[in-house]
Amino acid sequence: MKFIVNADDFGLSRAVNYGIFDAMTNGVVSSATLMVNMPGTLHAAELIHENKLSNIGVHLVLTSGRPMTNATSLTNENGDFRLSNRFASELDNGPKLDLDEVEAEWSAQIERFFDIAGHPHHFDSHHHIHMYEPLAPVVRHLAEKYSLPVRAGNRIGVSSVSDDFHDGFYQDAVSIDFFRKLYEQHKHKSGTIEIMSHPAYIDRTLQAYSSYQNERLAEFDVLTSHALKESGWFA
Repeated sequence: MKFIVNADDFGLSRAVNYGIFDAMTNGVVSSATLMVNMPGTLHAAELIHENKLSNIGVHLVLTSGRPMTNATSLTNENGDFRLSNRFASELDNGPKLDLDEVEAEWSAQIERFFDIAGHPHHFDSHHHIHMYEPLAPVVRHLAEKYSLPVRAGNRIGVSSVSDDFHDGFYQDAVSIDFFRKLYEQHKHKSGTIEIMSHPAYIDRTLQAYSSYQNERLAEFDVLTSHALKESGWFA
């Protein structure tokens, strides 16, 4: 069993971008996913082209920033996405999403990636909203339309980035021991496990968009540690 570490939130801000870039070039992060509607999007695209970064996918968004399309079922009165990281409760107890608008919006985000960053390697989503069961038909159609693998795609019958997915490297679990314990649990298996991560430096833009800040620095330190780089656990 080998680990694939993906850095989410590429494009959120310049500091996030530099943190992800350094974790890819000097650590165990092997892929990243780009948000195309964020303040740092074009800066991330520059880093991709200037450094010929590979394994960059799309981080589809419905819960932060503004949409690329006129998607009224997805937005609030200010034109921002109306959902938050508590989207499941919000959707279960409030207005539903128009799935046609979701597909149009996510298609527009994927097309923007093509325009600014080339061919995406895969896609996933901010706050894992693509794993929300009612959106599965949209995810399947986009995976087939663009011939792209998806984070945990095997759970809904489409091509997957890895054999398994783990989102536990977060908050208090951020440590070298997290990887050591996970490896001990799975070392006799074959295949790959994708692990979500959020390495970053901090700037005012990140502080404006996310409450998850100092933890990103902690993730960066772990993911660039000598112990992990020498472990042999990573694909």
